[in-house]
Amino acid sequence: MKNKTWLITGASLGLGKSLAQKLIEKGFNVVVTARNVEKLADFKGYHTDNVLITRLDVTDLGSIQTAVSEAVKKFGGIDVLVNNAGYGYYELFESLSIADIQKQFDTNFYGIIRTMQEVLPQMRAQRSGWIVNISSIAGSVGMAGRSAYSASKFAVNGLTEGLSLEVKHLGIKATVIEPGAFRTSFFESGKPNFTTESEDYQQLAEELNAQVVRMNGNQKGNPEKFAEAIIKLSESENPPLRIAIGEDAAMVLQKRIQIMQEENTTWHDLATSTSFEDGETIANYIK
Repeated sequence: MKNKTWLITGASLGLGKSLAQKLIEKGFNVVVTARNVEKLADFKGYHTDNVLITRLDVTDLGSIQTAVSEAVKKFGGIDVLVNNAGYGYYELFESLSIADIQKQFDTNFYGIIRTMQEVLPQMRAQRSGWIVNISSIAGSVGMAGRSAYSASKFAVNGLTEGLSLEVKHLGIKATVIEPGAFRTSFFESGKPNFTTESEDYQQLAEELNAQVVRMNGNQKGNPEKFAEAIIKLSESENPPLRIAIGEDAAMVLQKRIQIMQEENTTWHDLATSTSFEDGETIANYIK
């Protein structure tokens, strides 16, 4: 993958920033983007031959088109698209705002659709490429206080799985990354503060707020090691479709798999009692 060109959204903070810095240090071509280009000032000291700093707001199609055009003009194409831009809308379900849920999906889900649809045509033309969608372990396991966020990440996972089957024959691969908790400013930028007017949820809100306080700045995940893991995945001829990254993410996913297996076994007879004696099954088309 050396000398390949990576385009990273949301590279001003957190995992996106760590990945961009590591790639530049290793000599890759990197298109570093963010909604607010002024927040990319830390990248201005890097050699400009292999770095392009440009604005890209995943909710603004025009800015995506401009950034992709600039990247292709400077480097000749995009080999890896990393959809990292996103944020967490944390709130107890009965307090969720429809408008805020729509904003969450506009960034976390529709933003990924916009960038992929702009980059895919040139990946098809070169018959190669790797799309990396940064989801979350909350995209496989729902969590209290994070229903809207989890919903947006579950959607990303399903979208990526479907896309991967459509572009596989074109030499294009797609991977969903499900990080656990990494030591970034994610909680600080999201500023979760669970509140409720109902006594029924008061204890839960207090527990969730205490959880955020304990976690913030103490996350076990190392962003630099996350970047190294992504680069290592890029060197594989067959990167995984989905991978949980982080010790906590791997543990949580294992628990989810165990629960799913137990439920599938317990309810298998009921589940399979609903069929005609003949007919087609979608199981035949899952590869």
